[in-house]
Amino acid sequence: MHTVHKVKKNFAVLCIVTSLFLTFLSSASVIAESQELTNKQKNAIAMLNYMTVLTQDINKSKNSQLYMEEAYSDLINNTYAPAVDPDTLSQMTGLLDTMEQYRLIDVKRDRLKYVYEQSQAQAMRSIIPNPLGLLSASSSFNLLTLVGSGIYMAVDSYSSYQAYSSKAEQDYLKGEWALDDEASAALHESRKDTFVYMINMVNKYDLPADSVLTEKTVNEFVDWKNNKNVISRIQFLEENKDTYKSYGGYWLTLADSYYEDKDYKDCVNAVEQYEDLGVRIFLRDYDYAKVLPHAIVAAEKAYSTNRYVSLASNWAQKIISNTDNSDWSLRYFAAQTYVDLYKLTSDKSYLEKAYDIAKNNVNELFNEQLTLNATYLDKVKFQDVPKGKTKSEKEKKKKIEEYNDMLKETRKTELPPVYEPLMLNCDLLFALADEIGISKS
Repeated sequence: MHTVHKVKKNFAVLCIVTSLFLTFLSSASVIAESQELTNKQKNAIAMLNYMTVLTQDINKSKNSQLYMEEAYSDLINNTYAPAVDPDTLSQMTGLLDTMEQYRLIDVKRDRLKYVYEQSQAQAMRSIIPNPLGLLSASSSFNLLTLVGSGIYMAVDSYSSYQAYSSKAEQDYLKGEWALDDEASAALHESRKDTFVYMINMVNKYDLPADSVLTEKTVNEFVDWKNNKNVISRIQFLEENKDTYKSYGGYWLTLADSYYEDKDYKDCVNAVEQYEDLGVRIFLRDYDYAKVLPHAIVAAEKAYSTNRYVSLASNWAQKIISNTDNSDWSLRYFAAQTYVDLYKLTSDKSYLEKAYDIAKNNVNELFNEQLTLNATYLDKVKFQDVPKGKTKSEKEKKKKIEEYNDMLKETRKTELPPVYEPLMLNCDLLFALADEIGISKS
């Protein structure tokens, strides 16, 4: 009887302890859930870190004129409006006002874009004599060679343009390439605005301190991002994962670094970590799209055919959905990816997707050729030289006069223009049409 009573007593104690333990687990679960970031907080962190890095990146770029062109355009045209709160809007407009003072004049910007694209297309053509070379078993051409062909030539480097431009163009383009001291000083003032913006966002959204980048951590990141020693760069990025893991650019930089070091599985993993952040602050994620060719090649090197086909088909579509119609080079890579997938699977739908991409590229680029034709057949049209006495007005006048001199010298030896990006995509389009069996009409 005594034993039965003792067992009942022990059982009762066990029930009480179990109940308390379950209550503790429940409470711990609630606490853990309360510590998880909401989607609004995640987007606030992503936007805050993006703006902080963008400001510092502009300040640190040695050839900032062209970088600022792209940054300015992205803020105006590619910001996902629901992700912008009043504090972010104020920070953006302040940065736009600063950049506007130092943007290139329109005529120079257009010429830079043309010369760059000609050089880019020629680099691709030099390694792709046959637009459907991926289908040839004897061809040495593959997606790896396409990635290395110049698709990622540095747009902010004067040397990128020397391969194609004339001597007159080179002299013109080289002038005033980097930001002057006055521009750098003005951008430097934005540091104060960035600090105030950071404080306001942290307090407003109750953001965890360890997820927000400071000026110091951003400076370190930008320095290491541009470090040429890939082993040292990877070491820094891996060692400081906890500091930067909430910033999307960290994972993209890490993916590129792993690719450069031929660590292909880790390259793929880094891209997937970026995707897992699940935040949206852009209409189209251009930086993500630029990394995807590396990820596709890495997947082909690291995984089985089935795994590669799954990843590559998904990422090729992501390239299309995260680029503009004018981003012909990345879309061209996506088309070649589909050609490669057709070779592996014999699934004709991949060729049809490649054909649609090439057709859209041609449609986009065709008008540029018509414009070049009309300009060549017409008399040289000089830009009107403005009048003005202020320093900025005199600078603009000087730039336009230099541009007019360049046009005059170039026309003396200029041949009829052939828009190389159009030719490259036409070759692919007609080859695909023959392969699929589409009629000439």
